[in-house]
Amino acid sequence: MNKVMLDEAAMSILDLRELPSSRFRIVGSAYWVTDAGRYKHSGTEYLLVREPKNKWDVNAVAVYGMGRKIGHLTEAKAASLAPIFDELGFGAYRVGGAAPAPNSIRMWVDLPTMPKLRAFAKSVGTAAG
Repeated sequence: MNKVMLDEAAMSILDLRELPSSRFRIVGSAYWVTDAGRYKHSGTEYLLVREPKNKWDVNAVAVYGMGRKIGHLTEAKAASLAPIFDELGFGAYRVGGAAPAPNSIRMWVDLPTMPKLRAFAKSVGTAAG
């Protein structure tokens, strides 16, 4: 098990929980946490962190729960979100989600819908500019 922790206090975090969202499965969690760890590090809030130096996927977006890496977004989701996250330039993005249901190992993350995220990013860029 690889244990990667995140120091939230040292990061600039943009909260995206107010945007309309859809629920998607967190993938690759077996590599990062045990079955018990899924319950310990999951919940209703997650942080998404870009990993542009990921050797498997330059668009990778890691998912952290309770300060620990618990998996990734799918390649397709990461590919659509990565350019927007890179443009926004925050260290992490706070989103909602769900812990595994009893007798399940699946964890879920709530990702902003693309049209709303694009509009939000544009408004943040306008406000900052």
